[in-house]
Amino acid sequence: GVRHLSLTAAADKVGDGVHVGQEAQGRKRTEGLLRAGLAGAVKLNYVEVKSDKPEGACPVLILHGLLGSSRNFASFSKALSDELVIPRRIIMPDLRNHGESSHSTSMGYVNMAADIKALLEELGIDKCCVIGHSMGGKAAACLALLFPELVESIAILDIAPVSYTGQHGPRSSKTWVEIHSIIDALNTMPKVETRKDADAHLAATIDDPILRSFALTNLVPDRAEGGMKWRIGIKSIARNMGIIGGFDLGQGLQRPASDLGLKFERDAFFIQGGASSFIRSTHLPEIGLLFPRFKVQTMRNAGHWVHSEDPEATIRNVQRFLDRENPTPF
Repeated sequence: GVRHLSLTAAADKVGDGVHVGQEAQGRKRTEGLLRAGLAGAVKLNYVEVKSDKPEGACPVLILHGLLGSSRNFASFSKALSDELVIPRRIIMPDLRNHGESSHSTSMGYVNMAADIKALLEELGIDKCCVIGHSMGGKAAACLALLFPELVESIAILDIAPVSYTGQHGPRSSKTWVEIHSIIDALNTMPKVETRKDADAHLAATIDDPILRSFALTNLVPDRAEGGMKWRIGIKSIARNMGIIGGFDLGQGLQRPASDLGLKFERDAFFIQGGASSFIRSTHLPEIGLLFPRFKVQTMRNAGHWVHSEDPEATIRNVQRFLDRENPTPF
């Protein structure tokens, strides 16, 4: 069977106030999800930025958010590479159902972590630092918790490792409502001939032209049938929005992941958009249980898309984290 350091360690201790049987049952389900995820791992497309200088530290993996792709971080990664004091290789995959990567019916975070593990094996990378935004931040958190032997440290941009579809998160936050409406609009959009037609269709439900433009980066020419088509697996994404909004590592959508007794013991850096409600003070206890060495930095002038709203400050914060002195020993 599949055995992982964090799960084996978790089996030896019980979280405070957590019923033994409940935790064991959750871990058993996690093992099942892992087995299925590793067996059904999707091949991920990726792009990378290589430093001109010899690598001085483990590579960096940057994971995009919902409806994004590796392209979203192309200029960010180049600028980050130029700023790093200790040169690193930077790899940006397209997550499943996104960009040029394969499509799949499932969108669980354990599945995404299994995909990333397979990519790291393909690239011959035995450990890395993982940076993730939004959905990519949750995928990074899942990877660190389930495969800590692969992760040197993590930096998470404006998301918490909690469920946003239940009582734990801003269910009615403006951004989450907008994201839901975008997914619904994309999923129900009829076949269109041009990008302009698609924008007109989306404008009926989405006022923000920047959000529409972002969604339309996923529209590509349909060379087989003419007109335009979605590059992303929109039907699978729409069907799995509850899973994407949650953070189910085996404990279920209604319970916190800390119920599994998992911990990532090395450095974890959270960057919060000051105008965003995705990381709240009520999330900090759960973050602390999963990532006991966490730090949070608030960027006052940014919302949820911190890396595009204030790229210079985000790059500076990430660079300082990557170049920090005395990282947790691996």
